Amino acid sequence: MAIYKFRVLLEDEDNVYRDIEVKPSHSVWEFHQAIKMAFTFLDEPEAELYLSDNNWHELDFIAKVPEGQVDMKANPVLDKAMAGYVNDPHQRFIYKLFTYRNFTFFVELVKILPDDPKASYPRCVKVMGEPPRPVKPSLEPPPLELDESEMPRRRGRPVAGGPILITGEDDMLEPDMADLEGDDIAGLIDDANALDGIDLEGLEGMEGMTEGGEEGSSGGEFGEDEFGGGFGEEDENQDMGDFDFDSFSGGGSEEY
Repeated sequence: MAIYKFRVLLEDEDNVYRDIEVKPSHSVWEFHQAIKMAFTFLDEPEAELYLSDNNWHELDFIAKVPEGQVDMKANPVLDKAMAGYVNDPHQRFIYKLFTYRNFTFFVELVKILPDDPKASYPRCVKVMGEPPRPVKPSLEPPPLELDESEMPRRRGRPVAGGPILITGEDDMLEPDMADLEGDDIAGLIDDANALDGIDLEGLEGMEGMTEGGEEGSSGGEFGEDEFGGGFGEEDENQDMGDFDFDSFSGGGSEEY
């Protein structure tokens, strides 16, 4: 008995195909199952089979395989033998498989062989390329595509356990002062003074100089030794004695 050897090529994928062997007596249903299993489609998708010309154009419609379990009595064409559709040594078919994604296969009779009594038909004798995988549509919304140029970046010294968030090149977000500890506030003030050119250590030295001048001691920078004298308590009382408080408070115009 002769055996049909078909090459089943995935459309637009020259490197993905399967070689299957079937008997002429095998039905259209068995031919459909041989192709489906060769590409490891394990469910029962809908399919269609057409005759094709030499340029892979659809000619006569042969049969439609419904999805799921098939009632052969309701679809008698599926029980017809493949020998009734092979009229050329290089007979061609177009086989369409409808799953979550639709696939089209080009099927060509490449050789007629004597059967092997030890073999079980139909069978797949050659595998080339990865089989197509139907993609089931997801019910989840697609992930958001974020523009990296609009995403906040981290820059600056850490404050309150983390860096300040920066939304632009020059726009800096103000930290929440209520969340800052005392040390953090002092650190921010030091940074601000450093930017303004203020030397806090120099200010502390000036405070000591001011105290020395008030005491009038000889060790102060602005004391009596430098200017030749200071204002003592008696001098202050003498100067204040020349001022007429009564006349000033009474609104008089007495000159002083």
